[in-house]
Amino acid sequence: MQENNYQGKAVFHFFSGSLEDLQSILENPNFYVGFSGVITYSNKLDEVIKRVPLDRFLIETDAPYVAPVPYRGTRNEPRYVKEVAKKIAIIKNLPLEEIEKITFENTKRLF
Repeated sequence: MQENNYQGKAVFHFFSGSLEDLQSILENPNFYVGFSGVITYSNKLDEVIKRVPLDRFLIETDAPYVAPVPYRGTRNEPRYVKEVAKKIAIIKNLPLEEIEKITFENTKRLF
């Protein structure tokens, strides 16, 4: 995308990259970072999540796979996206309602 100077909108779905990867993504204001239920399994991505600006992140379930805790090991469903939002709210030290509002607005802006 960088080599071709892509300027359109994009989502880095199911992001599990490094802080360096994140920095590259954030250089383009049209790029968003999506987090799934995998963030509820460990704290590995907490620092990455802390550094994603509020107007650049999305939440996803990746149904039917990768159900978040407490549903891990079962078939994932879209309604479980709230568990991903809860984890982000904890990491960013914000109310769940604010995360829900922000991700809704980000989704509208992206799509």
